[in-house]
Parts: sequence; C-alpha cells; structure tokens
Amino acid sequence: MDFERRKAWAGRLFVLPWVIGAAIFFFYPLIQSLYFTFNEMDFLPQGGFELTRVGLTNYSDALFRDAYFLENLVEAIQEIAISLPLILLFSLFAAVLLNMPLKNRGLIRMVFFVPVVMTSGALFYLMLPDRGGAAGAGSNLMLGNMNMEFMLSQIIHNQSMVETITNAMDQVFDIIWRSGIQTLLFLAGLQSISPSLYECASVEGASAWEKYWKITVPLVSPIILVNIVYTVVDTFSDYGNSMLRYVLNVTFSQLRFTYGTTMAWLYFLTMAAILGLLFFIISKFVFYTDEDK
Repeated sequence: MDFERRKAWAGRLFVLPWVIGAAIFFFYPLIQSLYFTFNEMDFLPQGGFELTRVGLTNYSDALFRDAYFLENLVEAIQEIAISLPLILLFSLFAAVLLNMPLKNRGLIRMVFFVPVVMTSGALFYLMLPDRGGAAGAGSNLMLGNMNMEFMLSQIIHNQSMVETITNAMDQVFDIIWRSGIQTLLFLAGLQSISPSLYECASVEGASAWEKYWKITVPLVSPIILVNIVYTVVDTFSDYGNSMLRYVLNVTFSQLRFTYGTTMAWLYFLTMAAILGLLFFIISKFVFYTDEDK
C-alpha cells in the first residue's frame, strides 16, 4: 500500500468514531423526529406511547392555524436580518483594531472574548431576558439603577423616539455580547495575511482605505462566510430567541411532542433556507473572481 493510500485510510479511521457517534446519537433521532411530525402521540396508561398517522396535519396547524408560531418565526427572521450585518461589521472592525501593534494586546483580546465565557453557566441564566438580563442590560449597565427610558422621556417628549434610542442601546450591548467568536475568527484571518502585501501597496502609493478594501476584505472573505454561518446558527439557537422558547414551551409544558417537533423542523428548514440564500448571494454577487464573470 502506497503512502497516499495509507494516509487516506488513516483519515477514515480518524473520523470513524465521530461517524459512528453521529449515526447513533444524531442521525437516528433526527430521522425519528421527522417521522413524529406526521403522527399524533398518545400516552398509554401502562406506559409508553402510541403514534397515530395524521399526515400533514401538524404542518398545516403550524402554518395556517397557529398565529403564535408565525409571529415568533417572523420575529426571529427580523432579528437575524438586523443583527447579522451589525455583528459582522463590529467584529471585523474590532479584529482590525486588535491586529494593530497595541500595548497589552493579549489582555485586550481577552476582554473581547469575555462575553463568550459569560454566556455559560449560572451567570448566563441570571442574565436571560425573562430575568431582566441581557435583552435590557445595555441601558441598565450604562446608567446603573437609573431608568433610561424614564430619564429620556423627561428630555424628549416623544415616546416613539425614546423607545428607539433605548432599543438601539440595548442592541449595541447585545452586538458586543455576541461578537467574541467572530472577532477571533476575523483576527485569525487577518494574521494570516502576509505583511509584504501591505508593504507593496504602500510602495505603490495606496492609501489605508484602499489597502483595506483591496487587500484585507478580499483575503478575509472566506472568514466572512464562516462567521455568517456561525452567527445565523447562534442567533437561531439562542435561548433568548422567542421562537425557540415557544417551541420548548409547547413541547415540554403542554406535552405536545409531535406538534413541537413539527415546529422545530419548520424552524430548522427556515434557518437552512436563509443560510442557502446568503451563501448564494455571497458566492454570486459579493466574492467572485475574474473567472466567474
């Protein structure tokens, strides 16, 4: 057996444990959950459950009869439409700053990554939106115990403008909170760019703005796609997402397992469709080469 074939077999053996684990613990439950969406579940007195075939009834109920499902789904789509470009722009801007030769650069990078660490454990539970946490933490952290909305209402006698300002401040806090991973990925991409490219551009008389758009952005474009996928998945799977909480409430509080599974599948298909659309737009209209024209 030649060297290349041995390397191929070594790679297959390396991923084999993951394939076996995914087949047992992921793909089988995934297929089973899809089967549940076409059935109604009844619990038996002696234990266990019984499935009754209902066809597409669960899907029609979710799409045409359950107003809360569509309302929460639209809200989730609106959230990703607003937060995705803001998170990408902020994380790229932060990565460019962190890539500069700053004093105590390692400490500054750690500060940007602190929100990622804080989103785990009991601290994240205390900061959930339903506990007055992350969703409204922007104005509370900035002014302590002062009520931002009340303060602004004394200055600006326009309630809609007051709500717009407070929502924007909360959005800023949320964007910083959720940009840690994206910033690190962008930083890794920036550090992989050869300094000689910037030196050649400087010799040719390129400005900092031209170097940014002609060198930095094209070379980190693969990282942009990775960050888009990560941000969309992270936003859709966030516990503060109203759609996800509605699915969990229907499934486990109301014990409507098959209907909750149906909503989860529709939610997953929506996320997949959004990712597919973004990938198509990026690959066709944003990042292309001369050969693609």
